[in-house]
Amino acid sequence: MKRYIFIMGCIGLFMGILNGCSPVTENIPDPDFKPDALISLGDNTISVWDLIGKGEPQSSEGGEEIHITLQYLQENALTIPAVALYNISADTLLHAPYFQVDATSGIEFGVPLEKEVKFRHLDTIWLTTIPQGVNIKHMEDVADLEYVFPYTGFEYRVEITLKNIFVRGTREALKISEVVNKDNQKGIRRKVTKEFDIDLSKGNLLEVETRVVIAAKAVLFEPQTIYLFIKSLNMKLEKAVGYFPIPPLQLDSNNLKMNLDVLANLSNAFDIASPRYYLIVRNKGLGLPAEVDDLRLHATNVAGTRSVELRSYEEMAFEANTENVLRVDTFVFTPDNSNLVEFLSLPPHGNIDYNGTIRFNPNGRPAEDNVIYADGLSQVDSYIEVPMVMKGNALLYRDTLEGFDFSGKEFSAAQLTVTPTTDIPFTMSLYRLEFYDGAGNMLEKVDWNESLISGRTISRTITPEMLEKITGATYGIGIVGVSLSVDVLGIRQDAVLKLNYSLLGETKHN
Repeated sequence: MKRYIFIMGCIGLFMGILNGCSPVTENIPDPDFKPDALISLGDNTISVWDLIGKGEPQSSEGGEEIHITLQYLQENALTIPAVALYNISADTLLHAPYFQVDATSGIEFGVPLEKEVKFRHLDTIWLTTIPQGVNIKHMEDVADLEYVFPYTGFEYRVEITLKNIFVRGTREALKISEVVNKDNQKGIRRKVTKEFDIDLSKGNLLEVETRVVIAAKAVLFEPQTIYLFIKSLNMKLEKAVGYFPIPPLQLDSNNLKMNLDVLANLSNAFDIASPRYYLIVRNKGLGLPAEVDDLRLHATNVAGTRSVELRSYEEMAFEANTENVLRVDTFVFTPDNSNLVEFLSLPPHGNIDYNGTIRFNPNGRPAEDNVIYADGLSQVDSYIEVPMVMKGNALLYRDTLEGFDFSGKEFSAAQLTVTPTTDIPFTMSLYRLEFYDGAGNMLEKVDWNESLISGRTISRTITPEMLEKITGATYGIGIVGVSLSVDVLGIRQDAVLKLNYSLLGETKHN
């Protein structure tokens, strides 16, 4: 029979528990016992890793096995924002087309115009903030457009068409249309926020057509030059489509904290089965294919005497995500495509350094239709799964008690008490306490066979004969049994069992 246990590293731990709890033995206190002294025998803290790694597996008749899976997840082990891959800031543009009212326009001053007078300008504005080598075909932006059309003393109409700028999601050119009335002595000044698309398939430029029409019957009294001002403010690039010559991104970091020291504690009871190590890439709005060249994760053992580099023998390629929605890709290190077994057998200690190179638009892949959103982001989660097998159905842990001091104490009666405090959801029992002299000879043992329930003190009455032997001891060992009764339970990585051992004594009175 196999029982499966899941232990989550940084996120949490999961442990299954086998049946086989020892029965609770009642211990009725002596009503005449009146202790007047207390000797501490130990106040020990036992981690979940101590119980699992240092406990001795107990075999079962049916050859039962406990299967434990160590799982560790470090979120955002590597983050690549869009701004780290390209540097395109949207232009703040000031455009001031003008028209001249003079005799060359066929205007007779001081006399009402017989018909409309029309002016037209077609201007080209270069976008100066797009880096050299970048070839953008399409951009999506949002900006505040501010324009000022002055008072002239006569009525005129203005229509400014941004010919390759379109209302978001349409092919309708963005237009600004206003009529400046002859009585409007303040002119027109407006500020509007617009979302728009820019077609840059002909190059990094904007085409602006300005048309001005002076109304028939308007009276112009003198020649003048009239400027029209249009300005983009707070312009924000939201999306760009095209070619981005992004240089290789070098990976060199010390931020991978795998916390795999626990593997060193598991060698007594467990064998590692078929581990998996996942790099989970969460891509949102980075539409560039990528490959990771020669990724190596370097770790050392706890003594610092040996090191191993984890490396894959397969290509690590990740497809582009042209949508601004989250997409997840995964690369898996296995014993078949990497030296993962050698790496984990080290076992790794402390932080894991990694290095390598991310190449975007690898050779042979099209690059002219790359998509980058301004808020695009790629995050890499580091996730490891290490299955382990233990022969047996329970564990025994030996809790050492040291520093006894019985000097100057003579008791007529005594009790041993143990108070547990724990957040480990194992079924645990204290089987017995053993007392030894300095030469390692057992002087006495006290049987318990009682469950350890957090906050509940258990006790044993000690006979005078037993007390005489115990007070001659220099150290003790508490035998803690760990049995598994529920298939899956959640356990924090820092979960502990605390045991307070005490001897309560009633002093002899002469």
